[in-house]
Amino acid sequence: MKPLFFFTLFLLGACFSKAQCIFVYVNEKVKGVEIPIVSEEFKIYVNDTLKATRMSKSDGCLGRIPLEKGTYKVKIVSPGFSEGSKADVVVNESRTTDVEMLLTKQAAVKEEEKKKK
Repeated sequence: MKPLFFFTLFLLGACFSKAQCIFVYVNEKVKGVEIPIVSEEFKIYVNDTLKATRMSKSDGCLGRIPLEKGTYKVKIVSPGFSEGSKADVVVNESRTTDVEMLLTKQAAVKEEEKKKK
């Protein structure tokens, strides 16, 4: 009986909470295919304020970043990759927003710059 009571309380709390967040995912394009970036450390900035430093997981996820309802600019930085940025990320009340960033490795960025010259 006690487990059912606590489960009911948990369920009610989840239904009435006003939690909202973003999940940031990082990918890179290799030979035309987007693949997750795994085991790299990224700094996550929201509206130019450092919110977290996270290691990417096997699916490229950098985890949950709780935010208030509103519109944000999300930027991620890692030494081995180009900077990723998304403007106008909308966070709604009681919702999760996925933010996907497509990055390139620094070596690939330098090669592109050489080709332009």
